[in-house]
Amino acid sequence: KQFLQAAFFQSEWVSVGVTTQAMVVEKPFAQAAENFEMRKKNVKEYVQQQGWAGRTRWETLDDIYGTGIVDGSIEALMVTVKTRAGGNLVNKARVARELPPMELVEVPLTPASDGEEISEERIRAGEINRQGLVYLDFLNQHAWLTLPDNLRKIFQAPFGELLPGKGKRLADKLDK
Repeated sequence: KQFLQAAFFQSEWVSVGVTTQAMVVEKPFAQAAENFEMRKKNVKEYVQQQGWAGRTRWETLDDIYGTGIVDGSIEALMVTVKTRAGGNLVNKARVARELPPMELVEVPLTPASDGEEISEERIRAGEINRQGLVYLDFLNQHAWLTLPDNLRKIFQAPFGELLPGKGKRLADKLDK
């Protein structure tokens, strides 16, 4: 949401790209990602709620380049510190096609309640929710909640295989 807010605050027209399943499938915890139609619906609803729909052009992204390498009217590309390298690749491809490079406008990453950034990977991994609340913090705040005696025996043994780690390291283990 912060990314979209920055784009619409700084631009008269905004091309909003929603990535296809082909781009999501290679990401860590891809199985936890919403499907393309649901992601597009959610982004469109947010844009409409903010009153930006009349200033929006919708794109389907099958790769990092989108229409940025063929549309000379696009003047800027919103990036984060983590996506700047991709923005540089898009500009390199534009120049190769004799289009002017776009200005890369960096949007700061939003911190979660633990100070680390909110990211799609952390959300899909179940570490945080979309607002950046760390689930473990929530559980610690509600530590007074206890499992009823009649369920304790059922949950004594772990379900499935226990894998240590978090983030990309854990995702790599899950993919194997």
